[in-house]
Amino acid sequence: MSFAGSPAPTPGAWNVNVYWNNSLLFSAPFSVSMGDELQYFPVTPCRVVDTRWAAGPLGGPTMAGNSTRNFSIPSSSCNIPSTAAAYALNMTVVPRAPLGYLTVWPAGQPQPTVSTLNSLDMLVKANAAIVVAGAAGGVNVFVTDATDVVIDINGYFAVPGGSAGLAFYPVPPCRVIDTRSGTGPLAGPALAQGQTRTIPVQASACGVPANAGAYSVNVTVVPAASLGYITVWPTGAPMPVVSTHGRGYRECRHRSDRNWWSYQRLCYQYNRSDYRYQRLLCPRRKRRVVILRAESLPRGRYA
Repeated sequence: MSFAGSPAPTPGAWNVNVYWNNSLLFSAPFSVSMGDELQYFPVTPCRVVDTRWAAGPLGGPTMAGNSTRNFSIPSSSCNIPSTAAAYALNMTVVPRAPLGYLTVWPAGQPQPTVSTLNSLDMLVKANAAIVVAGAAGGVNVFVTDATDVVIDINGYFAVPGGSAGLAFYPVPPCRVIDTRSGTGPLAGPALAQGQTRTIPVQASACGVPANAGAYSVNVTVVPAASLGYITVWPTGAPMPVVSTHGRGYRECRHRSDRNWWSYQRLCYQYNRSDYRYQRLLCPRRKRRVVILRAESLPRGRYA
């Protein structure tokens, strides 16, 4: 039962009281359950699949054109529980031919008419996708043309429980850092090849809360030379064997993705490049999560 202009009731037992001329006619009890709400659980970025590895369920061979493979995310070494309802993935392609498109979707469901990523110029490219866990926790990947596929995971969604789960709250877009502007912790200079830099996200003017538990960011690169890749991971943790963004030659590019990392600052390592990103969303639980988005991308909201 709902009432226009009234907030949704919280889970628990409730009563609806019906009055007429200020006199109670009857009272009807009802209950409210949690429904389909999910919390986000960040993990240190971890490589789940790489078809350049030796042949196996999460490894080779290279995917042939017009082929589909199923990958069981919980069976990886990334410690993703079988109770995960959806995954925050980073999809990378290393094409062997011009790639029309790659599609990822829940295992056991019909293939949707969508594309997750393409590379007609045969460059190594990446994009992020939030994918519902399918049969046995798996996801299907279809490619139109021969390519190697790499899947990294940044976190997962599951029913609320425990202290690690995060809720999601939108905030206005805001520029956090641009290495083309001046010199400072949230400015230039451009990063040199092989350099690692810690980004104090909460020191920006975007009002990032001190109790942030994870960040979802889009990163724009303006390479001064050929860019191999950029990796983003939680400050204080070892650099993981994952890539966030890759580009084989000099060109300004942005990632239309939402990647998630725990902790309150971010580390970056990549070939010399300028980069920028903006804050877009701010989730919270008992701690809050701050979301960042590149300025050049379409504006949007999570609800």
